[in-house]
Amino acid sequence: MRKQRGAHGQWASLYGTTTLRLEPWFSSPRDGPHYELLIFDDAGDVIIPQAILRRSVTVRVVEDVDDVVLSAAEAKALVAGDPDVLRRVQLQTEIVKMEALRAAHLDQQIQTRWELKRLPQRIADLRARVKAIAADVAFRDIHTPQPNAQGDKPFSFVVDGRAYTDRVEAAPALAAAVERGTEASFTAGQATGSTPSTPIAAYRGFQVTVRPAGSGTIRLGLRCPDRSDALEYATARTLDVAQVPAYGIGLFQRLDNLLDALGAELRAAHDGLAREETNLASYTDQLATIRPRRSTAFCTARPGAHRPQAHPP
Repeated sequence: MRKQRGAHGQWASLYGTTTLRLEPWFSSPRDGPHYELLIFDDAGDVIIPQAILRRSVTVRVVEDVDDVVLSAAEAKALVAGDPDVLRRVQLQTEIVKMEALRAAHLDQQIQTRWELKRLPQRIADLRARVKAIAADVAFRDIHTPQPNAQGDKPFSFVVDGRAYTDRVEAAPALAAAVERGTEASFTAGQATGSTPSTPIAAYRGFQVTVRPAGSGTIRLGLRCPDRSDALEYATARTLDVAQVPAYGIGLFQRLDNLLDALGAELRAAHDGLAREETNLASYTDQLATIRPRRSTAFCTARPGAHRPQAHPP
């Protein structure tokens, strides 16, 4: 192909006319000028973003603007319209795209297989949790006090073998039981290295437990005494042990809130189970549809593999 250097730095080729222009710029007043090579097409748009020619550097440098990097000579040949260089750049671009697709495909396979390995145990745990919460909800409903003729709900609280029917009278006894349970939990924690919960009383059929939450704080909890595998539900907010007597009947209100929240806990467990079951079905279908994407750019011949021979016509 014929190329001709025209006036004002223009290159004429079969692909049209391009203009090369060196624009000086200064990084600081003390440094010498740097030159930015800009290449424009017929419409005045820049083709190559920039090439920098430094006075102190004798080689030509092209800034890395993509995964496919061209030398200055290749950039000049590309502007001139050399079909071999154009084809090479196109092939390099395709290889980069195929490598990205291959990496994404492998990542998808790894993620899918990992999820398929994790989800069955996760689903089994959620099913057991749903079953346990449903049993606790049924136990709560059975022991829910019914209003009397005056519309009041009977109160029943048992601590240290004594039953209380009045909240105000039972509040100091609960506070004292909380303090004793906290000391027992801390003592057991120092001996075993963990801080287990300690049952201290009975309320509405459930065991009332105390579990240390931090320095000088505890959480109240409820647990069904009829099953060894029953879940323990703890209050979201911690209580300052030194301030427990000041809470008064508010301690019972916290326990009532725990029992009222069992329905929401059950719905959340059902939603989590349904979500994970949907994920399992989706990943199973996804793995069944995954096929290795083969390409001649990544295929390597195995030792001893048969290769077809070309025969002359």
